[in-house]
Amino acid sequence: MPRPSISELADSLVASCGEVVGEIQAHAGARWALVRVASQPDPVKVSVDIRGLEQRLDRAVAGGARDGFPDVDARTAARRLASVNLDEEIDSAHAVVYEAGLDRQGRTWRRTGEPVDPPADLPPGDYRWSARTRTTPPSP
Repeated sequence: MPRPSISELADSLVASCGEVVGEIQAHAGARWALVRVASQPDPVKVSVDIRGLEQRLDRAVAGGARDGFPDVDARTAARRLASVNLDEEIDSAHAVVYEAGLDRQGRTWRRTGEPVDPPADLPPGDYRWSARTRTTPPSP
């Protein structure tokens, strides 16, 4: 089976986030589309920078991406890992996400709007959310 092109890899990453609304577009070295994501009320603009995408996937392969997905080849495992990271970036926002993506260095990013209420199973408190962790003020 021939190796997919960089554009095809980027398109598969964009589409892996949810249901693509319309068509995947190309602009300024990136592939993007509006994607309907289950955790968000409105479609999210998901963008993948294609400059250096192949090298980023190769680094993920060298970093052991296959260990997390032993049922597939190393290249597919790297793509799945990037997809999981992108999904996590959107789902962990605890705010309305307008845009999310992978940048040229392979880092995930997002642009959010107003925070949403924290999950109902948390005890009462003044919670502040960041990209990766939840913090609470010290107890009185």
